[in-house]
Amino acid sequence: MKNILIATDFSSNAQHACKIGVEIAHKMNAKIHLLHVFALPIVNPELPEFYDFKGYYDIKFSLLEKAIHRLPIGDLEFKIHCEAGISFPDQAMEICEKENIDLFVIGHTGSSALEELFIGSNTTQILLNKKIPILSIPLSFQWKEKMKLAFAYDNKPLNNAKSIQSLRTFASKYSDKIFAFHVANYNNSEEVYTHLKQFIPFNEFELTTQVDENVNDGILEYVSNQSMDILCIIPRKHSFIDRLFHVSYTKEFSRYSAIPILTLPE
Repeated sequence: MKNILIATDFSSNAQHACKIGVEIAHKMNAKIHLLHVFALPIVNPELPEFYDFKGYYDIKFSLLEKAIHRLPIGDLEFKIHCEAGISFPDQAMEICEKENIDLFVIGHTGSSALEELFIGSNTTQILLNKKIPILSIPLSFQWKEKMKLAFAYDNKPLNNAKSIQSLRTFASKYSDKIFAFHVANYNNSEEVYTHLKQFIPFNEFELTTQVDENVNDGILEYVSNQSMDILCIIPRKHSFIDRLFHVSYTKEFSRYSAIPILTLPE
């Protein structure tokens, strides 16, 4: 990973995500890109009011400069991006493409990353992008040097080489191995293992079949019972992960611990 983008709106959850993003950048020896997107004030053309765009931009840019200098950047290279726009997801994805971003780190306000996915937000739109790995971090999560990385595998081909490499790199830095799991209504571990080892070296993961009639329940149970710290998923059409993103399931999260979600492009 050479370029890491971190989004901030100067809130407490964004500041928390910034600190973690910088820690990851140090671990990966990556360049930091700090992004703030602000909405332009609505101006009534019928009223004689003057809108000072440059003055407004300068204020935001100054806040962004102060934010980057409060972070433990050290000798890492960094760049700040202050953008005006209506759609935060669109602006963020534009920067990702322009700067060849390898990982986008974003904080969120839900009690868990999955909860926010179900109720809809800017975070949801970004997590469902098809191009960039995204790490969504809840405010309550405490980052650690070593963590358990769970990978929800849907027993389908992993054709995106960049996504596979991102998963392997992240796991090599923070987890002893990739804790892959598949949710099914019967134990099909041998079949799933045969598929998965075509894409990830067998010595880098262990595989579990979580037997459950309900995929959502299976994911929640595995992550909770196995004390996982990060959940990695690949959202794609017509898979159990796709159904996970489009089913209202917020009531379950009262019993679910808040952990980061790492989404990888299909």
